[in-house]
Order: sequence, then C-alpha cells, then structure tokens
Amino acid sequence: MRLRPLRLDDEAAFVVAHRAMEADGFSFGLGYTPGMPWPSYLDALDAYRRGVDLPAGWVPATFLVADVGGEIVGRTSIRHELNEFLAREGGHIGYGVVAQAPLLDRLTGRSGFVSGTGSLLFPASSKPRGQNDGVTRS
Repeated sequence: MRLRPLRLDDEAAFVVAHRAMEADGFSFGLGYTPGMPWPSYLDALDAYRRGVDLPAGWVPATFLVADVGGEIVGRTSIRHELNEFLAREGGHIGYGVVAQAPLLDRLTGRSGFVSGTGSLLFPASSKPRGQNDGVTRS
C-alpha cells in the first residue's frame, strides 16, 4: 500500500470511492462536491494543506489516498494542527477504507466500511507524511 496525493487521472476512481462511502454516510472527499471541476478540487486540497481558504472550523490538513496496485482503497487526512473539537474528538489522523474495494477484501478476508480517527491501516505510512508537514504531538 502506498499513500499518495490525488492526481489528475484519479477522477473516475475517486468519484466511485466517494459515492460508495457517501452511501454509508461518510464523506470520502473532504470538501468535494459532486460535479465540481476536478482540477479545482485538486487545487482546493493543495490550499487546505497550506492552510489557505479553509472552510470554517477546518484546520490545515494533507489529504492522501491509499493506493494498492493502482486501486484506490481508502484515504487519510493528516491534520497539521488541532482545534478544540479535533483535540477532543478527532485527533491528527482521520481515515476511511472503501468498502467496495475488491483488493481490500482479498487482503483482509472481509468486507465492510471502516472509518476512524486512529489508524488501523495507515499508521506507519501516515506518521512520516504528517511530520513533513509540521504535525507535532499536542
């Protein structure tokens, strides 16, 4: 598994993942509105990472997808700082795993939706990314 930023050629796979998780009440694409121009969404994610034009209540964060063999199987949001709510409820790392990811089913032997604030799938690869963006222990 590799964590990486979204690319221009990820739009179709991203939309499938977003719709699948939206059906379970989870927003896969933070700040994404169906139908918005894909380059605009990628620009918004870059701005969020830099702390620019953040929606009310948001903190700077790096959004990465989990890629296994070219398939998007999940995502993580590594928050660079915490507000009062996130310090109490969310923490520095949020994540979601796409329930319909066939590769994930084969790897884990199970299927189903997973989300959280700790990281079951991403701990080793999320930590260095966050440190590179100035995330420190609070």
